Amino acid sequence: MVAHLLNVDEALAKQVASGLGMKDLPKAAKPARAPKKNLPPSEPLSILRNGPQSFRGRKLGVLVSDGSDATLLKGLQRRQRPRALWLNWSDPWSAAWR
Repeated sequence: MVAHLLNVDEALAKQVASGLGMKDLPKAAKPARAPKKNLPPSEPLSILRNGPQSFRGRKLGVLVSDGSDATLLKGLQRRQRPRALWLNWSDPWSAAWR
């Protein structure tokens, strides 16, 4: 994933790699064709400008690992039910949080 991000946004790739605890960046993945890096921002494609007014009916991915704050995760779980929001846990032990 980080190798592909390097073709999209190098600063974002570095931030993601750091968050994942990667010490070194991989080589950028070979794209099918040369990426265009000087395109102007697109308002119609902006998630921030055109996002939903609420998360009702949406799915939120939650990546957890050793040392994750169980109180925070339980709080997310409690608050999602009245908002009709689905949480997707992503870790080998997710059954422990349900």
